[in-house]
Amino acid sequence: MTDSIRLTEEQVQGLVWEQVELTPDYRVSRAVYGQGPNGPVYAYRREIFAADNFLDDLVKERNANEGQKWSQGSGSEKNGNLPLMKVGSIPLNVFFRDFSKGRNADKDYKKWWWSQDRNQVFKTRKGW
Repeated sequence: MTDSIRLTEEQVQGLVWEQVELTPDYRVSRAVYGQGPNGPVYAYRREIFAADNFLDDLVKERNANEGQKWSQGSGSEKNGNLPLMKVGSIPLNVFFRDFSKGRNADKDYKKWWWSQDRNQVFKTRKGW
């Protein structure tokens, strides 16, 4: 039987990783984390790849949205309800890294995350 626990970045820092699986969508690597009664104990990590043109597509979308009203094309011009608006796209590996541990429900954390300079590349609109 295989048991699993979640490790933090600090706990796996300095480990030597070897690739054990590679697909077009993700890579799985492992590193020896310790020694158990039946041999080595491995830490595994899965890295999900973003599409090659992911950031280029975001730049195109950001440029296309520039100068448009937030509600343009959403039906609100015709007295419709303003739906949820797309503000950006986050690659899954970044989402899982930054929004784990219940932070996805924390509105203050989301506002702070989107305001960080390093995350501006994921926005599909400027000025918010």
